[in-house]
Amino acid sequence: MRSSTFRGSKYNSFSGQGTYLAQWLVYRRRGAPKCSLSHPRTGSEALWNFLVQYQGLGVEWTNGKSYLSPRAPDAEPILYSWEVRIYNPWGAAPGRPLREGDLKVAEILSYKSPAAMSGQAVLQRFYFDKPVESYYYFPGQRRVRRMSNYAYDAPLIGFEKTYPSDANYIFNGNPDRFEWVLKGKRELFVPYNALNITDKDAQGNSIFGNKFISANVRRYELHRVWVIEGNLRPGMRHSTPHKVIYLDEDSWSAVAGEDYDADGGIVR
Repeated sequence: MRSSTFRGSKYNSFSGQGTYLAQWLVYRRRGAPKCSLSHPRTGSEALWNFLVQYQGLGVEWTNGKSYLSPRAPDAEPILYSWEVRIYNPWGAAPGRPLREGDLKVAEILSYKSPAAMSGQAVLQRFYFDKPVESYYYFPGQRRVRRMSNYAYDAPLIGFEKTYPSDANYIFNGNPDRFEWVLKGKRELFVPYNALNITDKDAQGNSIFGNKFISANVRRYELHRVWVIEGNLRPGMRHSTPHKVIYLDEDSWSAVAGEDYDADGGIVR
């Protein structure tokens, strides 16, 4: 199913980059998330199609796994086991006009292994018009602590400073530190319907290699994608000041992405 086009003055008023709040206000007037801008004219429009794509009321993953490659040839990799619950409050009534302070999505992630991470958990609340709220539970301290800066390029706890907070789902969180430029469409082989990698009974060593995901669980399709580039705004800071995101034309899902450091080298 292809996205429908939103027409009228509200669509026209969305042109240009503007501020994060100004962009949100346009979606607030039209009621989001309900329909997408099938012909975005700016990078911000395309990115918002991804950020507010309809995903139902929520999702639960009870046996997720992540893999951290060994830093040296003789080092051991780290296999993480976790569960996550995601709540989309607007999923029950898409199209309802947004109100100031509305929640966009809430996530709670808890770790089961390795032993050093077992029992730790993080709750994050993402809003349409204000910064993310993060709360972290440390079982050794038996305390929940508010993490005021656990967003953007802040490294995720336990991942050896290799995985920033906004790298989830290719891009995650508030987009306000970047200027987003729409580069048009192109055809690209992208990961698609790779269902074997979501097998909850699969063993980590059958999926993860030291440097690459096993070819047995990878699957690609040739798709048309929207290409958007993010360039760091003046006065802002980020460890990867240049980003490229590829959005599937049909679903507005982010299917691939590239992060570059200040010297132009690709990081991930």
